[in-house]
Amino acid sequence: LSKGDTRVENLLESDDIRYMLEALDKMEVPVVRDETDPTAVTVTGQAGPINAPSDAEICELFLGNAGTAMRPLAAALCMGKGRFVLDGVPRMR
Repeated sequence: LSKGDTRVENLLESDDIRYMLEALDKMEVPVVRDETDPTAVTVTGQAGPINAPSDAEICELFLGNAGTAMRPLAAALCMGKGRFVLDGVPRMR
C-alpha cells in the first residue's frame, strides 16, 4: 500500500513471519532478504493496492495457523484487483 522501501528488522523466526513473507513473494511484492542479517528484510511498496499476479488465475495463499498474517492480508487484499483465496489449517477456516 505504501510507496518506497521499508526495512523491517528483528523479525522473529516464526511460522507467522514465514507465511507472511511467502504470501508477499507469491503476490510478487518485492521483498529482499538481508544476506548478512536473517532477521531483516526490505519490502518495496507498490504505491497502492496489492493486485493478484494473474487476472486469469486465483491467487491461493496458505497461511497455516498465522492469524497475524491472515487478518491484515484479508483487509489489504480487499482493495486490490483479482481473486484471492486465503487458507490455513482447519481451525483457521
